[in-house]
Amino acid sequence: MHLPLDGEDDFAVPEAWLQDLNPGPEEMLNTSENRQRVWRALQQLTPTQRTAIIMRYFLDMKNKEVARELDQSLPSIKWAVHSAKEKLKALLQPENPGDSQLPPGSNEGSGSGRES
Repeated sequence: MHLPLDGEDDFAVPEAWLQDLNPGPEEMLNTSENRQRVWRALQQLTPTQRTAIIMRYFLDMKNKEVARELDQSLPSIKWAVHSAKEKLKALLQPENPGDSQLPPGSNEGSGSGRES
């Protein structure tokens, strides 16, 4: 704690002290909705993909640790994580939250004109 010394203004308060760092109602609702969307998307993964993603990103385990815990080869865990991330990316697209598979070339970047 800082106590004012001679010559310091007792009423000088840094602006940071006045800021409310708690999330507002809109932020809290948005966070809750995002959690629900992620949870629904995770439920659409295979059990291996879901377990690998949760262990890798939510439990902060390395791929080697996940492979050891699940008694799977490292390449199979790497593939499970990779394919799960791709599926989650498609499932969590802001414009298409319910689509499980996007057609080739749709919603990719800035519309580069790629055709399939």
